[in-house]
Amino acid sequence: MTIGSNYVVDLEDEFFGLANDLIIEVDSQKEFIQKMLEHYNLVSHLSVQNVVDQLAEMWDDMVDHYREIA
Repeated sequence: MTIGSNYVVDLEDEFFGLANDLIIEVDSQKEFIQKMLEHYNLVSHLSVQNVVDQLAEMWDDMVDHYREIA
């Protein structure tokens, strides 16, 4: 891995770390994705659709987790 790719990985880690913190503070998948897209500059090397798909999957995983423990 090169220095540039380490930087990209760090940005992705920061973005998805923010997503992990935010996901429990919002009320809907739509709100979650909208708020996270405010930080799209961190992952602008990925397509918007790719990011939206990953965030939607995170939301679905969180909802499934809470259904299992309820």
